[in-house]
Amino acid sequence: YLSQPNTPRPGSSSPEHDEWLARESAFKKCYDSVADVVVQEASILACTNNLTGSHLVRRKFRKRQKHNGQALKPDAIIPLVSLDRSHLVVGTIRGGDREQLAPLAITAKEVPGYNEFGYQMGRSPFDRLCRARFPVSVVSRQHRMDPRLAKFPSKFTYSGRMSDDPSVNFISVRAELANALRDWIETKAPGANFEHVELIGIDVTDGTTSRNSQNQSRSNTENVVVVMDLVEFIVRRGALEDVTCAIITAYSDQRKEYVGRLMRLSEKLDIAWKDMPKVATVDSMQGHEADLIILDWVVISGKKSDLGFAADNRRANVAPTRARSCLIVVANGEIINNDRLSEARPKEFHPEILAHWQHLLYNDLIVDVSAAALMT
Repeated sequence: YLSQPNTPRPGSSSPEHDEWLARESAFKKCYDSVADVVVQEASILACTNNLTGSHLVRRKFRKRQKHNGQALKPDAIIPLVSLDRSHLVVGTIRGGDREQLAPLAITAKEVPGYNEFGYQMGRSPFDRLCRARFPVSVVSRQHRMDPRLAKFPSKFTYSGRMSDDPSVNFISVRAELANALRDWIETKAPGANFEHVELIGIDVTDGTTSRNSQNQSRSNTENVVVVMDLVEFIVRRGALEDVTCAIITAYSDQRKEYVGRLMRLSEKLDIAWKDMPKVATVDSMQGHEADLIILDWVVISGKKSDLGFAADNRRANVAPTRARSCLIVVANGEIINNDRLSEARPKEFHPEILAHWQHLLYNDLIVDVSAAALMT
């Protein structure tokens, strides 16, 4: 079971079905036994909020929990509150980033969809602790991304306080991928000079946004066409071998568009689905990373009402910081044709999505692409 994690479960009529279930059961029992010993003997136990309510922690510390087995919210904030064996715990350390996304509480029964208690529920436990003036130690050194990618979030979001660990100087775009990206750019903008391909902006000049009237999610077919043209180009070149890649977007409807197109491309090129780029929303990508991130903002206007989810600077900070070595941002250049980045406005009111696109523009890192030309 452990050596074949991607092997699908045989159908119930298969002669291998019962054997597969037996192997799975044996593996899970072994895993639980080992995990029990680790938790019991560990001097330091690190876990996410979700794991504080897991059976591993409950069995060893006999945590009180709700009837559905989930951890109580106070348990996630201060685990010592409900531990029967709290005398074994000498202290707790909680990590977080106030500049990244907190929980989002919405309901489909209201317009615009925000729950009346959304503001209270949307404040993260970490932020609550900071506001309550618990002792805080700032860890400002980043270990994730190429320094060229870290330059903008360090300056805009963290006011220059984020520094680069020496280890990130060894992060680079693989030669095969870099060459494939330059060749694709050459087909769209002959003569464009991209000596470095760590950061690229793609201006889909004819993109249009559609809004789902039922859930207010949005999609942009033209952006999908351009991104899929790029993906097929680099996949055919074999440039994604040994490279993790993810397409992320702010909207679930756009994610569905990409999933459908990638499934068809997987069949067309006879490539296993697991070897295709991952597709995720910005929110679900928080806490994760990939070597190559293709970020599709979907929207075509920078007005506050048009930006939607992308107007939240915490979401706009999470999205580009998922990339380790290469970030490709897909948008419409019209998003900055307004006064929302005016020097007359305080910087804290500048939308980060617009400021980042302006950063790409000022550094001549944008390629203009027409989706219509690819569809003919």
